[in-house]
Amino acid sequence: MSLCVKVTINGSTDLTGIKSVSSRSQMNGPTTAKVSLTNYGGSNQFTASRGDLIQIQASPRNKANANGLPIVFYGFISDIETTKTQFVIYCSDALGYLSNEIVMINPTSIASGGDASDLVKELIGGSSYNLAPTEVIGRTNIAISSGLDLVGKTRLEAIQIVMQQINQTPNKYQISAVNNGSATLGIRMNKVPEITDNLIEPYVAGRIPRTSAPQDLYPTAIERIEDDSDLINFVTVRNQDLGIIVNSPETRPSQPIQRLFDEDTITDVSQARLFGRQIIEQQGRFKSRWSVTALPERFDMRTGELVEFASVEGGLAGIHQIFDISWSMNPDGSTINLTVGRQSPNLISAIRYATNLFV
Repeated sequence: MSLCVKVTINGSTDLTGIKSVSSRSQMNGPTTAKVSLTNYGGSNQFTASRGDLIQIQASPRNKANANGLPIVFYGFISDIETTKTQFVIYCSDALGYLSNEIVMINPTSIASGGDASDLVKELIGGSSYNLAPTEVIGRTNIAISSGLDLVGKTRLEAIQIVMQQINQTPNKYQISAVNNGSATLGIRMNKVPEITDNLIEPYVAGRIPRTSAPQDLYPTAIERIEDDSDLINFVTVRNQDLGIIVNSPETRPSQPIQRLFDEDTITDVSQARLFGRQIIEQQGRFKSRWSVTALPERFDMRTGELVEFASVEGGLAGIHQIFDISWSMNPDGSTINLTVGRQSPNLISAIRYATNLFV
């Protein structure tokens, strides 16, 4: 079975002998991809190199015109493995560039008390990789603490710290690469869609049992994610370097279930209190997540977007948000995996999100 995929290097060279394609993305982190190509006896005329721009167009279903396939990935080649039988290309979208550079001087927008979006734009604009912050929202109306120290962080880590602080407020934002195949690599920062926003049309997940109506994906397995470790009622937040230690709530419960969070991103007491309150308030909501394995009808879904389910399996029904997504296709077929839910992404996971690229 031939794959319905087109992989283009530097906007002009199409690769041949594609064996499989896969991709993975998590909210506020790089999207990565992996492409495997045949190399029997060196017969494949391989023309790609590290640093080349790469565009992947793909569909789970065969289409007559490969040029009409949707763009499902756009970025650069980060590594290439070669064996006697195949080439394996590892790729990252534009956010991956930001993990290559270290912040040596704090951005001026920290000291000036600018809007959080100004700080994100400054971190992007200061990169050597000529990334365009043209799709970063103009204002969040959130000011970042003037004591924030980003020196020694990668640009990606610094932006993720800023996003973590922004998302302690009710207004949730996310950052991602612009994925439109443009020669200019760009970064987008936008509000996360609200579950209750009637103006947004969600993707539709097929039903279990199946229906004959066309859908965007057909679940084959749904599992409710449980995590008892998040059932805590007393939080201590501290930054030992600055001598900050705050308890939330201030009065210790009679039967405390306590967790300690050492966070060097906390620079004052008010931040620590907000951080602690947010952790307490999200208790229980983190349990409302599902892991979904499905047969896909498309690969162009993104984290932060909405999907509507109606399944008795796992109790998954209604509109939910995508927190992470991965998919793969090979001659045996295609599959997609999603983590979905109705609450904001876990703050602690966002703080400690690994910037290493992987698939």
